[in-house]
Amino acid sequence: MNSISNRTDYLKEVAASKSAPDTTVNYFYTLIAMACLYGSFWGLKEVVAIQANLSPQGARVNMAPTHKLKVFFASMSATTTVQLGEIFLLLGYLIFILKVNFGSQLGYIALTCIIGTITGVTFGTCIASIIKKGEGIKIAILIAVTNVMSFLAGMMYDKMKYIISTNVPILGYINPANLISDCFYSLYYYNTHTQFFTDIILLCVFNVIFSMMTYFVLRRQKYASL
Repeated sequence: MNSISNRTDYLKEVAASKSAPDTTVNYFYTLIAMACLYGSFWGLKEVVAIQANLSPQGARVNMAPTHKLKVFFASMSATTTVQLGEIFLLLGYLIFILKVNFGSQLGYIALTCIIGTITGVTFGTCIASIIKKGEGIKIAILIAVTNVMSFLAGMMYDKMKYIISTNVPILGYINPANLISDCFYSLYYYNTHTQFFTDIILLCVFNVIFSMMTYFVLRRQKYASL
C-alpha cells in the first residue's frame, strides 16, 4: 500500500547544453550567413565573364582553344578562395574584436564557413545562368533573394526564425541562410552534432543542385557569331 500511494518520477530533467540560450548571437550568425551568400556576386561575375553576349571577355573566352568550362571552373576556384578569405576575416573580427561566442569547435566552424561560401558562390552562378536578362537584373534578383532569406533566418527580427520553425518549418530547410546560421547556433548550444550535420548535408545538396543547373545551362550555350 505504501508503494502504491507514493509517486515515483522516472524522468530526469537534463539541460540540452552547457551554454545558456542566447538569441542575440543569432544576429551575428545570420550576418555571416548573409556574407557567405553574398559570394553569389562573385559567382555571377564569373558567369557573365564567359558569356559572349554579355561581355567582351566572354567573347574572347569562347573563341579561345581552351574549353570555356575549364576556364570557368578555374576562375570559380579562385573566386571561392577569395570569398572564403573574406569570411574568415569577418569571423576573426566577430570573435576577437566583438567577442561573439561561437563555441570552441573551430574545425566545425571552419567547415561551416567553407560549405556556406561554396553555397553562396554556386547560388550566384545558378541565378546568373538561368536568368536570361542583363547583369543589372541578375544583381537585383540576387540582392532581393539574399535579403529575403536573411530576414527569414532572423537577421532583422530575432523571433522570425522561431515563427518560421513553428508555422512553416519547410521554409527553414530550403533557406540556405537559415541553414548556415543554424550550423553556428547548433555548435554553440547543443551538446550533440545531429542538427549540425543535418544542416551541412542539406547545404551540400543545394551545392550539387546549383552546380548541376549551372553546368547544364552553360554547356548548352552556343553562339551563331562572335
